[in-house]
Amino acid sequence: MQPIPSPDRLPLRHCFVLGLLYLFLAMEVFSGPLRFYLAQAGLSALVYLPKILIVGVVITTVLHTLYQGRIRPLYGAVLTVFVLFGLVGWIFTGNPLQPAFGIFALLPLIFAVMAEPIVRQAGRRILPYIALLWLATALGVVLDYMWELPWTGLAYKLGEFEIEGSREWTTLGVERVAGFARASFAAADQLLLLALPLVLLGRSKTAKLFVWLATGALIFLTTTKKTGGGFLVLSVLMPLMSTTNVPALFRRALTAGMPFLIATIGIGLPISTFFVTYRLDLDSFWSQMLFASFEDRLTVVWPASLALALEHGSVVLGRGIGGIGVAQKPFEPLSHMPGDNLFIYLYVTFGILALAFVWVYVRSLTQLDTRHSAWSRLMWAVGIAILLNGLTGNVMESPITATLLGISMAYAYAAARRPMPAMVQRETFRAGALPRHTWRTS
Repeated sequence: MQPIPSPDRLPLRHCFVLGLLYLFLAMEVFSGPLRFYLAQAGLSALVYLPKILIVGVVITTVLHTLYQGRIRPLYGAVLTVFVLFGLVGWIFTGNPLQPAFGIFALLPLIFAVMAEPIVRQAGRRILPYIALLWLATALGVVLDYMWELPWTGLAYKLGEFEIEGSREWTTLGVERVAGFARASFAAADQLLLLALPLVLLGRSKTAKLFVWLATGALIFLTTTKKTGGGFLVLSVLMPLMSTTNVPALFRRALTAGMPFLIATIGIGLPISTFFVTYRLDLDSFWSQMLFASFEDRLTVVWPASLALALEHGSVVLGRGIGGIGVAQKPFEPLSHMPGDNLFIYLYVTFGILALAFVWVYVRSLTQLDTRHSAWSRLMWAVGIAILLNGLTGNVMESPITATLLGISMAYAYAAARRPMPAMVQRETFRAGALPRHTWRTS
């Protein structure tokens, strides 16, 4: 058994992993201006440097684990799934580069799963760095709301492909501000998911209240409805999970019931499009502002996305990695679907195996000890935010949501597999504490 590192001092390799993870997130927060100035300098490819380093870390870790012959069954299963569904993607798309591109898009999720024990060991020491990212995102949204930023609407060429650097768009004449991010919905997701650790692990009640209220106001400026809805739901749930005055039975029911409820809605709504022809009554400005994009998903995007598997793939196997989402853009632009639903994306990519993924993730969230562990409360809230986002968003390929999905999934799965003794569970979360159920990669 490997010795547990000192809480006060992280090993060099752990510092490297945390540094790389932070660099990756920081470059996503500043993606708009970075792409703009790098494109002007003819160095557009440098924006992918953190992701290339992540590729190196993931491959090195996998090879090292295989060489030592200590691969855990779960990792073996994950590697097998990626190989098999990479081949499925190759068969149905007819192009090996498309599933390779799809795997590249999913690497942040895999890296986050591997990095989770290190992130947890760092504990509250990550909060100042997260605060800097949140402040930068907030500043970008405010600046973009007040002035037109030079990188807004950026598009540039990288080889044969045209890349969207920063999206410029409006909804019913209302500009959707993105700040330093590539799109308004990316900025909104960054604000919400970066605010959660600051609010749930921070100590100053005044600072936590300011961050949360400011997050809601700034999400409103981005006009991102899915993230705004997630913010409102979490605004109700988090006080109930953080107070000792809530009856234990009610807290337990909430912890177990919410993930299943959201997942059921996320799966049921797209399936219902086979049996129901939706037509929403959107006559007023506000009804169109709030529900026009949702109606488009119900009537066009979700049925067409499911058709990728049902008509251009397999009912059982889906379409394989690269069969939906960003990997389609350069290779199948005419049939490209954005994967604007976590459950549709998983089904088109992994077929009926997607149900196992959803079951394991949701069930693991329901078993977290949200009463005694601040870190478990954070991971539960992140899970709820991800599932809500996944109702109408591509969680798997968005850098910030994929990273938080990987971290929360790894923690929740490990906690469910190796429950801690009751006495240990009741201990207050401390910065740097490494629980006994740590999921090591070797």
